[in-house]
Amino acid sequence: MINNFFKTLKIKIGLPIKLNILRKIRGYNIVAPFNEGMDRVAKGNYYWFIDKEGKEIGKEGKYNRIGIFIEGMAKVGKDNYQWFIDKKGKEYWKEREYNSVNHFSKGMAAVIKDGYEFFIDKKGKEYWKERKYNYIGVFREGRACVKKDGYSFFIDKEGKEYWKERKYNHIGVFREGMAAVMKDGIDFFVDKEGNEYWKERKYNIVGDFSEGMAYVEKHCYAWFIDKDGTEHFKDRKYHEVSNFKFGKAWVRINNYEWLIDKDGNEIE
Repeated sequence: MINNFFKTLKIKIGLPIKLNILRKIRGYNIVAPFNEGMDRVAKGNYYWFIDKEGKEIGKEGKYNRIGIFIEGMAKVGKDNYQWFIDKKGKEYWKEREYNSVNHFSKGMAAVIKDGYEFFIDKKGKEYWKERKYNYIGVFREGRACVKKDGYSFFIDKEGKEYWKERKYNHIGVFREGMAAVMKDGIDFFVDKEGNEYWKERKYNIVGDFSEGMAYVEKHCYAWFIDKDGTEHFKDRKYHEVSNFKFGKAWVRINNYEWLIDKDGNEIE
């Protein structure tokens, strides 16, 4: 009856209004934004999903926690274990009793069991469980960050490890062919061939490349570099900056904030 009511009404009202009506009629505590056509709702201590027609998915599971749908799958959890559910409500790998699962990214998801992290694919195949990594990240540009015994390095989707012997203290993700890495308190960059860039400059912080530029920080000041290593606007002594996005970056000096373009012009 309620579903038919909303099918009739959906052309006449917007989705946010529809969700608010659902909240009142069904008594939901929470209505979270849609992702991949599925919304998260809660009532009491339990969570489940609804689609854009108002159909409830996974309500009978009485989940204590749920994630958003990404690549057609969402994580759900109950009683200290987590697993996955698809948009039809089918559960995957509940019996494995993972302690935690992450969302899928390019067909792979990180999972944790007994303190160690590894990957699974959408067919449920487990990858590199025997390596006992302490941390694994998502794949970006074909590489993922992993950590073991206090040091970080990369792996590809074939499981090949990169630069483990360098003992980086921290690494970021690859963006535009470059990744930020840290060793002995110094931040610099590495490319996919393993070449290190600008290590001798001893930056305190480096950000990801975005639109051909990355921010760097040293001695409480921030500026930008490009992929040739040219430094931009270092003399302006910004206290904080952001990545460039759509040709604009946010900058701050003391309590003053504004936007600049890649030529350094102030944008109104």
